[in-house]
Amino acid sequence: MKLFDTIFTVRNIQNAVSSATYSSLEVCPGNHLNVIIGPNGTGKSSLVSAICLGLAGKTSVLSRAAQASEFIKHGTESATIEIELRGTGRNHVVQRTIRRSGPDLWVLDGAKVNLKKVEEFTRSLKIQVSNLCQFLPQDKVADFAKMSQQDLLENTEMA
Repeated sequence: MKLFDTIFTVRNIQNAVSSATYSSLEVCPGNHLNVIIGPNGTGKSSLVSAICLGLAGKTSVLSRAAQASEFIKHGTESATIEIELRGTGRNHVVQRTIRRSGPDLWVLDGAKVNLKKVEEFTRSLKIQVSNLCQFLPQDKVADFAKMSQQDLLENTEMA
């Protein structure tokens, strides 16, 4: 299954990504190209960060923090990101609870799992939040523009 065959819903973001704009959010993107636009301070980067972190992406992909716990809204002890993936067959739900102290908690389709299991799952769906041809956070646009034609081709083929 390719990513563009998978439609996802960011079902629940609670206390995540230090956003003063909202404490909870539900987003239902389309099944093709999605561009998040809006005025400064409306939570665009917060949403992109939540998608990355919720799908087992590394904080280095976002270039905004060294640890996931830095994305927790000020004044709260944890943040929960829940993403529902719809494609052929049944829906799948990935949930990540990021805590200020202690390890993150991962749930896949209602069962507690570890990070490795979520990474294997996202790989099986060809979700590559570290591939700039598939997922392009605002802070990585300059890196994308600097990619050689060979790198662009290889990353596009992987996507």
